[in-house]
Order: sequence, then structure tokens, then C-alpha cells
Amino acid sequence: MRGRPWSRRACLRGAAALALAGPAGALPGRSSDPFQERLREPVSAWYRAREGRDREAAARALEAVEEAVAALRRVTGAEPLADLEAWGRLLEEVRAPDLPAAAAPERRRFEEAGWLELPARGPAEERLPLSLLLGPGEGLPGAGPRRQAVWRPDLEPLLGRGPEDEDFRFLLLPALGRLLRRLAVDRDRVHLVALGPEAAALAAVLAEALPSFFASLVRVGAPAAAGGEGLRQGAVPVLDLPAGADWEAVAARQREVEPRRLPRAFGSRLALPWAGRVHWVQAVLFEPSGLAETTGPPPTWLQARVEPEAGRIHLQARRVSRVHLFLQDGLLDLDRDFTLVRNGLSCRFRAERSAAVLLENFALDLDSRLLYPAILRDLDLPAGEEGAG
Repeated sequence: MRGRPWSRRACLRGAAALALAGPAGALPGRSSDPFQERLREPVSAWYRAREGRDREAAARALEAVEEAVAALRRVTGAEPLADLEAWGRLLEEVRAPDLPAAAAPERRRFEEAGWLELPARGPAEERLPLSLLLGPGEGLPGAGPRRQAVWRPDLEPLLGRGPEDEDFRFLLLPALGRLLRRLAVDRDRVHLVALGPEAAALAAVLAEALPSFFASLVRVGAPAAAGGEGLRQGAVPVLDLPAGADWEAVAARQREVEPRRLPRAFGSRLALPWAGRVHWVQAVLFEPSGLAETTGPPPTWLQARVEPEAGRIHLQARRVSRVHLFLQDGLLDLDRDFTLVRNGLSCRFRAERSAAVLLENFALDLDSRLLYPAILRDLDLPAGEEGAG
């Protein structure tokens, strides 16, 4: 997969663009009347059909959404798919978690995937922070956090399976996805909490593999060398506490973290075969470098940087030969052509927005804060030898 002959004609491959929309507000609310009036019903119908796995109904509802977007475009003279906050509010409203309000805290089994601790909570539209707690023993001392949900997954099925095993993700991440569908979670405040060195090493792998997913990693009683050295620019913040710290101390550190932002620049190694997505770039063909630390640059590396005023995106990579590029107006103006520089090769592109792309990307993880209005698929990268820095 190392370099093959490169020509100017290859610059045009993968230039077909689909589209989506950008980040949206996390809390429900009303957007402008025309937006709500035209889109609420078809978007709600699409979501119900999509979650119910009714493909025909979902396809019909999607056609109705696209018709409503076109009508709204004609009426307002503006681009509805660029109104990121309105889409986020609407998608939060149509998503209806089924864990009801409760007057007292409770602890319950979540499926067969571990224990879920829930605080006393208000109505479903109140979004709760969520901590994914990894580690041995009885957990942290003291009562659980007052206004936070805690999921402690059963790690026994993971024993003997390293993160480099492609089946590893299927033992943990699908259950987390189902939990997010059932619980009213604030997607800007999904945290990792690790107790001890072994749990910290596992949590560091998850944080590095899913940098857009987690707001922070809090390591309790774990030395700095327990993991996380591979985390680079645009990575999940890592916070440390001494052994014996309680939930109050953990929650205080979590509150120090800024809400997630869409990074305009990031860099990351690509260590695992199932973890090619780094923020708004998806590596499609690459050679995973593995988790072993090296004294020099990682063998497989990806860097991305946006210059919005210049309308330019830089991609630099090593041992990565093909990517998808997810775009939104928070990165650069999608009404204009832009320059994409891939390992030094410069090409002009145009990305068109599409309701289908926006909604299907949202359906993957129900994250209304990070929506993408456009995607450039199957962009080939010339061989790069200077991908780290």
C-alpha cells in the first residue's frame, strides 16, 4: 500500500460530494417557525422509521425531508443545511430517550453489559453527563455524583482480547451506543474514568481511538506512564488524580474541561484497524501501526489543518492511502470551492450539502453537536514520507 505512480488525473478521483449539516445546540429549544413547521414532522418520521429499522418508511420520510429543505430554501432564500444550531435543536427534540424521570437515585443492570447508576433526574429533556467507569474493586469511594449517570461495564469479556483485536470494539462500544439511545445524555459531557494502571491503559486506547466522542479521561491512582502518550493535538484531555480520590474530586476535574469543539487542526497516529476515524477525517485504507510506543514518529500518522479564510485544507499522512472527508460550515464556507492539499498535491473541490448525509451521520451516534453537511468520499493520497511532526 506504499506508493504507486501518481498522476494529475488521480487528483479528480473521489471528487463527488454528498452533503450534511454542522454542529448543533445540545439543549432542546425552538428555532425559527418556518424551519420547525416544515421539517419537524418529516424529520420525526424519519427518525422513528430509522430507529425501528423500517427501511421503506425511512426512505419515504427522507424524501419528504429533502422536499421540505428545498421548499424552505425557496421561501427563505437561505441555505437550511447551513443552519447548524437549528438542526441540532430539532434533532434533540425528535430524539426521545425512554428512561423516565425519577425522584431518587437508582442502580440497575444495563442489559448484560454492566451496572448503570442514575441520579434523581428531571424530565427527559434534561441531558445528564455520563461517565464510563473502568477499573477493579467497588469503584470510587463516597456516593456517586449527584447530577451524573455512571456506567460501569462488565470487563470480563474483554479479558484476553487486546484492543488490536478487531472484535474488541464489538464487546464494548455497541452497548455504549444503545445506552446513549435510551438515556438523555449530554454529548458534550461523556467522560472516561479509569481506576488504576490497567484501566488507565485501556481508557487511553479508547480516548485515542475515539477523540470526538469523549470530553475527558480522568485517571485515578495511575502513573503518567499508564497510557495516553500517543494522544496528540486535538486529543481528549487527560486529567490525573491520586489514589483514593472520590466522586466529588472526579466531578470537579471534569467540570474544568471545556465543551467539545470541532478542531480545525489535529494530529494522531492510527494504531488500530477499527479506529481510522479522527474527528472529520476517516482513513479508509491504511496500515495500522499498533499500540507499541516508538522512540521516533509513529509509523502510521495523520495530520489535518483547515485555513478557513483561504479556503484550504491540508492533509498530511504516512501509510494512509485513502480517506473520506466530512465537512461542515464550521470548518469552511461550503458555498465556495476550496483547495485540498494532500501530501503536497493541490486540487480544487466543491462539497455540496445533503439532508441524507446529515441525517445518516447523525443516526450513527446521535450526536447533534457534531453534524456534517458534506462528505468527500474515497480521496486518494499520494505516498507521504513526512507525515509526523
